[in-house]
Amino acid sequence: MAHNCFIDYVRRDKYRTHHTAVNPESSPDPGDEPDWRAEKMLARQRLDVALGLLPAEQRDVFLLHEEGGLSLNDIAHVTGVNRETAKSRLRYAVGKLRVSMADPALQDRSG
Repeated sequence: MAHNCFIDYVRRDKYRTHHTAVNPESSPDPGDEPDWRAEKMLARQRLDVALGLLPAEQRDVFLLHEEGGLSLNDIAHVTGVNRETAKSRLRYAVGKLRVSMADPALQDRSG
């Protein structure tokens, strides 16, 4: 149950925005450009679709590592598997995400 609560927390946390002070003398942030923001939004949509295609165990490990910032040892503890299993699941998840993100058909699904 704690594991599922943590997964839910990580998923909710990815939508929070973090604001930082902007130095008016610095060059413009590329995030302020509409094209850049639109491209980033589409990439996130493709990632969300690709994450949905992963087996639950691989998706959970990926989210705990990338968005939760947990180490492999922490992920192993939270998920109740050994470190090598967590490492393997992460490796497979990253590999599948790379393939999915490069697949032009996935771009059609995210729109």
